[in-house]
Amino acid sequence: MFADPTLWVFIALVVFIGILLWVKVPGLVTGKLDERSQRIHDELEEARRLKEDAMALLEKYKAHEAEAEQLAKDIVENANAEVERMKAAAEKQLKADIERRSEQAKQKISRAEDSAVAEIKATAADLARAAAAKTFEDRLSGAEADALIEKAIQQIPDKFKENA
Repeated sequence: MFADPTLWVFIALVVFIGILLWVKVPGLVTGKLDERSQRIHDELEEARRLKEDAMALLEKYKAHEAEAEQLAKDIVENANAEVERMKAAAEKQLKADIERRSEQAKQKISRAEDSAVAEIKATAADLARAAAAKTFEDRLSGAEADALIEKAIQQIPDKFKENA
């Protein structure tokens, strides 16, 4: 019975397990496993917390990005509106300048026409006087001319009254 190696292996196993229990190896192993389990649990908690922080930070940056995009959009819209206002003001100013210059040109043309008409009238009057004088000289004798001059001198006050 003691010669059977299986019995000795069994006895050695029981003694080995007894020594392990006496040295409290199962408690040490359980403690190490508990420590490792706690460390893994803590790491998982830390990872979950970091993930939540990262998600919060991501949401914050998304909000900032949306805010910045809206601000950029508002700036572009305001700039476009300002450009349109400036364009409308420039067009209005240009139209006013064109109208003003057109009016000035019309007035200048009108003055030039009036001046030309006055010059033509003066030239015509001078020519008419010269022609009348020449005609009177050729046709009238001295006595007839004196009578006409006297008559014209007498009509001068009446002409002034008509023009006044």
